[in-house]
Amino acid sequence: MKSKLFTKEDLTFIILIGLALGFRQIAMNLITPFVGIYCNSLSDGTLALAGIALGIFGLTQGLFQIPFGSWSDKYGYKKMILIGVFLMLIGITVATFANNAYVFIFSRALQGAGAITSAGYAWLSGSLSIEKRADAISIVGVIIGICSAFALGGGPILRKFMPVRGLLILATIAILIMFFLILFFLKDLKKDGNEEKNIKNTVSAKESFAYIKKLFKNKCYVAVIVIAFINGFVGISGMFIIPEYINRLTSSENMWMIFTPAIIIAIIIMRFSTRFIKKGFGKELTVVATLCLFFGCLIFIGHKNMILVGLGAVVLLSGYNILFSLIPTIINNISNNKFRGISNGSSNLSFYVGDFLGTTIVGSLWKLHSNVALLILICASFLALLFSIFIIPTFKKIKTVE
Repeated sequence: MKSKLFTKEDLTFIILIGLALGFRQIAMNLITPFVGIYCNSLSDGTLALAGIALGIFGLTQGLFQIPFGSWSDKYGYKKMILIGVFLMLIGITVATFANNAYVFIFSRALQGAGAITSAGYAWLSGSLSIEKRADAISIVGVIIGICSAFALGGGPILRKFMPVRGLLILATIAILIMFFLILFFLKDLKKDGNEEKNIKNTVSAKESFAYIKKLFKNKCYVAVIVIAFINGFVGISGMFIIPEYINRLTSSENMWMIFTPAIIIAIIIMRFSTRFIKKGFGKELTVVATLCLFFGCLIFIGHKNMILVGLGAVVLLSGYNILFSLIPTIINNISNNKFRGISNGSSNLSFYVGDFLGTTIVGSLWKLHSNVALLILICASFLALLFSIFIIPTFKKIKTVE
């Protein structure tokens, strides 16, 4: 990244947005390997309820993406992000002190209800000029990736020294700090007068949904929505199957040996990929990323070999992270700035519904029919590859839907 690309104010803004979204990843992933066991250990806990507890975060996250995106267009991004972080704070606090499985499930649903992702990306893109957006989204993606690496790699290590409730307390403290950082230190940036005008409080629900109808007539937008769904379906399912393979070959305590290096490598690859986004190779990068999802799933067929499991994790997570960074860039290039909140909301809804369905379907099949579950992931990845090859246009041909 060029040193003069961002001002100090820009970087502060970008980093705080990244941390806000990143701490959501910590909250979601820090106890992910232990959600089932922990929920099952609570009063009224069962394996079925444990599965619901794992997936319901993604479900409520998806359901609230469009409302939060629309509300951010109408009421302002900072206000909606603060509300979302506050909901997550309440959810984590309830989870920390929950003694009942049903209360724990409710707390997970409440955490997901604070769906700030669409508002965060829309605020980020709307506050920066076009030439800065790819790098800014990449920085946010790196922060999110680092938080994921800490959660997925560090969670099992921290678990050796503290109970799951201790991990929840750490997450609660971190989110509380972030809430006050955003409240007191993150100021609204005025949009560049040459790029966009401040459109706060000018978007009605009727206008938002009329615009969404226009977007869904755009083949590129529909293709991106489908790819976002598959990225959530396959990528988050990967977060489920990788620990399962590791547990078969060694033990869950050694999960960090595969997860942490794989995520770090994937982050480096994602950061490098932004160079190609800036040069206009978005379509080509989409093809590469979906190929990574496809071949990552194929590699897991050799699950009895630890090296292949590690390679599969690197390839799959690289594709997942590239798409996680690339999709918002494409969405914001297609969307009119006035409706970026709800445009990103639709994309994130698709991603998180894919997240919920992926973990639910794969989780329910894995014990007795793991090969069937893997075949579903391979087919889904291949479908995303077809969409990226035949429907996604080159960046130069992408036109804004007015």
